[in-house]
Amino acid sequence: MHPYMNRHDRRQARRAEGRRPRAGRIPRPVDFPMIMGSEIVMRPLEQLFDELDRTGKVLVNAKGYPAFVACDGHKYEAAPAIEGLIWHFEMWSIRHGKELPLQPLRDLHIALHYLVPIQERTIEGLRQALPILRRVIAYGQRDDQGDLFHQTRIKIAMEAQA
Repeated sequence: MHPYMNRHDRRQARRAEGRRPRAGRIPRPVDFPMIMGSEIVMRPLEQLFDELDRTGKVLVNAKGYPAFVACDGHKYEAAPAIEGLIWHFEMWSIRHGKELPLQPLRDLHIALHYLVPIQERTIEGLRQALPILRRVIAYGQRDDQGDLFHQTRIKIAMEAQA
């Protein structure tokens, strides 16, 4: 202690000497957007929609069913994949208590599953719904999206057995 300190400063100095240094703050974990996950999930659907919007046709597989090319380069049937996405988003809606614009996606699934013409209102609805659905996947919690994906796979397996 310095002799030129007044009483108040000396008391403060004594208190400060007895204190432990403050522990550093632990930074909160930051959830980064799942941009690649949303790209892998939504890009094939968006490409199918773009092709449908641009040419009025969709890619078909050898059996004549509508198909799409996934990010892995393989062709998959479009109707079951869209149905899986619908289930995923329905479970998300129930879990989070928020309504998502799924009706255009349901209409597209029905049209592709039963090979009927796609209505113009479905195209307009998809144009507005797809960015919202992409945002749900991109900004969702990583654990939550993984759990929803797992639940969707369970539901698909149960539907296959029934």
